Amino acid sequence: MTAKYLTGLILLSGITGGLTFWSINIPDINQMPLENDSWKLLEIPKPPNVQSLSSKLRRLKPWETKEKITSSSTSKSSNKKNNSKLLQLVGIVQRGRNNYILVLDNKNKVASYDLRSELPNGTKLHAIYDDHIEVKDFGEIQVIKLYD
Repeated sequence: MTAKYLTGLILLSGITGGLTFWSINIPDINQMPLENDSWKLLEIPKPPNVQSLSSKLRRLKPWETKEKITSSSTSKSSNKKNNSKLLQLVGIVQRGRNNYILVLDNKNKVASYDLRSELPNGTKLHAIYDDHIEVKDFGEIQVIKLYD
């Protein structure tokens, strides 16, 4: 009786193995012509030179200076769009819990300003975000983007 079960078990496993081997399809190896191959190597852009960037920031010393930028021919009666254009926003930095903006003047001097400080064109810095700032000019809030 155990011989019949053992023979049946061997026969069942043989049939299962045969059907499994028969159902597996091995693909044919066909070479694709080079003209039809659309795969291209991923191009990674070159990273910025961190050393030259840090040496430039050390040379400009934007975090240590609180010098005021003077701009000629700006007055409160000038056009509101001109006031925001006179500011050349260079960067937005965070030092501890405080945010600062970096503004470049005509003489390539960088000055940092914190929240609610008066900017050289007479506007007040209202809010600082990751990629833009808001300035208050004549009671209206204007947005100046870091990247245009």
